[in-house]
Amino acid sequence: MKYIFIFSVLLFGLSCQQKTKDDKLEIIKSQINNEYDSSNRMQEKVLDRAYKITRVISDGVTKYDTIYFDSIIEKILPVSSIQIQGFQYLFFSKYDLVKPLKYHLSFYHESDYLAKIDTGIVPNFDNTLIDIDSINYIDSPLELGDCCRSGCNRAILFDFKKAQSLDSSNYIYLITTVYEELSKHILVKDTDGELVKLFEIESSDKYLPFDIKNDSILYVDYWSYTDEDALAGKEFQYDLLNNEVLKDSVVN
Repeated sequence: MKYIFIFSVLLFGLSCQQKTKDDKLEIIKSQINNEYDSSNRMQEKVLDRAYKITRVISDGVTKYDTIYFDSIIEKILPVSSIQIQGFQYLFFSKYDLVKPLKYHLSFYHESDYLAKIDTGIVPNFDNTLIDIDSINYIDSPLELGDCCRSGCNRAILFDFKKAQSLDSSNYIYLITTVYEELSKHILVKDTDGELVKLFEIESSDKYLPFDIKNDSILYVDYWSYTDEDALAGKEFQYDLLNNEVLKDSVVN
């Protein structure tokens, strides 16, 4: 049976809310006549340059697909951008694809990135995959990991002006959606072209009203989930001068 996947159709299901682990299981079950334990892992990422393997798709027991370096087609999905002090910053998801596509696009999601790009080449944000080389990157993109488990198609970027009085660096505050009840809050610093992730907070808050005390201590109170899945208030403090977390604990 031949499968023809059109990118625009595939991208429709990118959101974390729509494509859960169970959704992926049903897709594979409809294509492969095998029964397996749904509690096992759906995907293993491996790096073995000697055998030119980059990723093995499996359930932890049975291997279903192998992706090799020489079969990869790299594409990116532009998600959001912002211009700060004359510089353009782009948040995007990267996919390592193969032809023909055998599974849902989320299986081929590699990671999410923030990059400083040429201001004259800002892509369209229409849920369309583009060539990775179609963007002029001024500096090396910063890998931020998975903003959710199947690629990120929602992100908001802010010019974090509260910290700009400390030095000549640009500070970018990113909010990405893990799932409906949880967001990632990330602060990135750009100093002389080097993007550095200062910290990351997972919170049920959609936006965190950070403030600064003693000229350099960033602080905020926020809500997040504990290991027992209970919602708890937390206190966070970060030293912007020494680049270290001072406090991130449940409020007693």
